[in-house]
Amino acid sequence: MKFIRKIHLDDFQAVSDLLCDCYRWMGEREGFSQANIDFLVTKRGSVETIERESAEQSYFVAQDGDIIVGMVSVLNNEITKLYVSPARHREGIGRMLFEYAERLIREAGYDSISLGALGQAPVPFYKSMGMKITATKLCKLGDETAREVFVMEMKL
Repeated sequence: MKFIRKIHLDDFQAVSDLLCDCYRWMGEREGFSQANIDFLVTKRGSVETIERESAEQSYFVAQDGDIIVGMVSVLNNEITKLYVSPARHREGIGRMLFEYAERLIREAGYDSISLGALGQAPVPFYKSMGMKITATKLCKLGDETAREVFVMEMKL
């Protein structure tokens, strides 16, 4: 049975492992350099980053049985991260996480959702959820080449 709950301290390693798997999958799919992938894995996917960010943002995990299969983080009206284990894509987990974040943002009184999608791979999913691309920007991943981020928004 799949469910979503707030992250716990003892989840940090499992969430780090999940994010690192997702960053590797995304990096290969998007043609990122090994340096870009290494930056995402060692910096953005680290336990230390998760610990720091989860103190500032609301972090939630999707769990199936005892296994964490996805995660979402929210700051104000922004979905700052939404990742699902690549082995569990197309099972509705991403939709479940997105709808959970949407409900939290709506209940907090915001009238829109925003996010930044790194690369092309997540854009069709977010469009299917009602998001629209409103801008693009470049995001530097470590000392390497900047990558395109699609700024997406949706009115609630």
